[in-house]
Amino acid sequence: MKAPQYNSSLRKRFLTFAAALVLLFALVFELYPRSSQIIDLSTGSGLSRMLRYDDAQVYIFGEIHRKVEYQKFRNVLFKYLVEKKGVRVLLMEHGYASGFIENETIQNRMTFSDAFDQFTISQEDYELFRWMSEFNRNRPDNDKISIVGADITDSIEMLCTFCKYLLKDCDFSAADRETQMLLIGIQKCRLQQRFQNSLLPQLIEQMQTRPEQLELVLGDKMIHLERALLGWQQELTCNELNDYQAELQHGGKAMAYREDALYANLQRIYQENPTAKYFGSFGAAHVQMTRYVGDGTVYWIDDCFVSRMAGEESFLDGKLTVIDGIVTHEIGDLGESDTNHIILYNTARAKNPAAENGKFFAEAPDIPDEKIAQYAILFEHPDQITSSEEHPGWYWLSHR
Repeated sequence: MKAPQYNSSLRKRFLTFAAALVLLFALVFELYPRSSQIIDLSTGSGLSRMLRYDDAQVYIFGEIHRKVEYQKFRNVLFKYLVEKKGVRVLLMEHGYASGFIENETIQNRMTFSDAFDQFTISQEDYELFRWMSEFNRNRPDNDKISIVGADITDSIEMLCTFCKYLLKDCDFSAADRETQMLLIGIQKCRLQQRFQNSLLPQLIEQMQTRPEQLELVLGDKMIHLERALLGWQQELTCNELNDYQAELQHGGKAMAYREDALYANLQRIYQENPTAKYFGSFGAAHVQMTRYVGDGTVYWIDDCFVSRMAGEESFLDGKLTVIDGIVTHEIGDLGESDTNHIILYNTARAKNPAAENGKFFAEAPDIPDEKIAQYAILFEHPDQITSSEEHPGWYWLSHR
């Protein structure tokens, strides 16, 4: 009678062991980072399987500007990183003044006014800023999302808006008469040309020669004016180095100057708040970690600020994840799936999925895997990537 009982006990142990082994394999499969993952652009479904395993402090997304699918992915990615990873700072590819006005808006200190239209030029932009504004409502200050402009690309319209907003409700009486007249002139200025050609140069000179007079008026807000004016002067220098052409030339002095400024600005931003988690959305050419050539064009910036941030001597010290979107720009048709899906490849772990066909960059990043987890977005129908409909100056009025 003991033998059957012994066999039954042995069978139970074996089944328990087998079940535990299956569970262990399933757990390992679940926890091991995927080489690729389909992401639903409308819901963000699939993001957690790819990104929940890395715990970067700074996430950089390389996008093709003004493309609907990239902006949709940016939105679902940013929301996921805010809600699941604790990201609270959004780094934007424009100047300090623009970032300041954007931040005032999502902090609900400004309304979605005409000034906000200047950087809300697609439905996806509008939806993201509205979401941030609602997220921040009734939250403590230390848990709110903030926006910082990290570039040197403010428009003159935005700089004028910024100066007027900064001077709002200020008391000019402590400053000398010359400073008072200048600041009143800026407040009342209605002509952009007058601000650019007369008032702004005077303000810059005042900042350089008699900053104490401006500080009497602005107090703690003085630092914002300093940074916005420095960014504007850097932009003028960059334009001069570029021979005043509309597009920056890859490999030129102007591009190198801008990358230096981006790196310095991001280092300052990080060092001022070293415990925060950041998400940055930049043109993919700034984010490329490897040289990619498509259709005879090199999509690459030598010594770009992101490659420096990922380097061993960087102030980030390996706390960076790059999500690199430019490789989708020249990829052929990848299948019959819905265009509302993309595939996110982890190039640090996966074999390049289309290297044999020349559809993917041919070499893995030079940076060691432990220093950077790099991803590449492959749209299933890249030939159908669509441009956002742009309505500068009034888009938000149509989508409130």
